[in-house]
Amino acid sequence: MSDHLQSLTERLLDAARRAGAEAADAMALDGASTSIDIRAGALEQAERAEGIEIGLRVLMMGGRQACVSASDVSQPTLDRLAER
Repeated sequence: MSDHLQSLTERLLDAARRAGAEAADAMALDGASTSIDIRAGALEQAERAEGIEIGLRVLMMGGRQACVSASDVSQPTLDRLAER
């Protein structure tokens, strides 16, 4: 896991603890894709996409749990995910 992704998961877990979670799982994925369309031997279109996805599963007293995800990795979003 890259340092950036590890840092994101640690920040998610910290936010979950601050929000009162008894236990939590966090994940962070970083990906890129390329799409090329060719028609009649000529390039018609080329696209490249990149993105980061984060997810958090929080376990609370009484067996309750919640799973949330986002693609915004700002600290306010991480805090909102943990609070939800």
